Amino acid sequence: MKKTFHYLLFSLSLLTIALVLCSCGAEEKQTATTYDMKDNIYVLARNNQWGILNSNGEFVIAPQEYSLNILRDSITHAPKYIQASKIIPGEKDEEYDVYWDNQYQTALYDTKGNLIYDFDQGHFSDAFGDYLCMYRNEKRQMVNMKTGDAIDIENININTCKDYIIFSSYDEISCTFYDQNMAVIKELP
Repeated sequence: MKKTFHYLLFSLSLLTIALVLCSCGAEEKQTATTYDMKDNIYVLARNNQWGILNSNGEFVIAPQEYSLNILRDSITHAPKYIQASKIIPGEKDEEYDVYWDNQYQTALYDTKGNLIYDFDQGHFSDAFGDYLCMYRNEKRQMVNMKTGDAIDIENININTCKDYIIFSSYDEISCTFYDQNMAVIKELP
C-alpha cells in the first residue's frame, strides 16, 4: 500500500512538473501537431474482415482476416503505421468453450499499405515521430524506424506534452524531456 501511495505521489508530481513546463511555452504558433486530413486513413470492419481506406475511399489494404489497427503519432495524431494482428489459438477448454494460451503475431505496414515487418511474435504500440514502441522478444524498446537504433524502455513511463516526449522512471524520481528527434531538452532530478 505504501509503495502504491509513493508511486501515485510520484506520478502526480511528474504530471505537475510537465504541465508547468509545457504551459510556459504555450504561444500562439503553428506546431508540428497539425497534419493534412487528406492523409487520414480509416479502418473498415465487416463480416470478420478488416481493411484500410484512405480519404478517397480507396483500399490501402484490401479486406482480410486479420484485425487491423491504426497507430497514430502520439504528438501530431497523424496516422503513421498500420498494425495487423492474428491470433494462433492455444488449447481449447471444452467445458468453458474458450482457448487458453493464445499466441499473438503482428505485422506492421506503413500508411500506404507496404509491409514493414512480417508476422512475428510481439506487438507495436505508440508512435512518436520516427520512433515506434515495440514489444518483441520479451523486450520493450523504442526503435527509430529510419535508422534502426533502439532505446531500452523496460522501466520507463512515456508521456507527451505539446511537442515533447517525456520519459519518467518507475524506479527513480526523475524525468527527461525530449524533442521529436529524441534530443534531450531538459532533465529533472
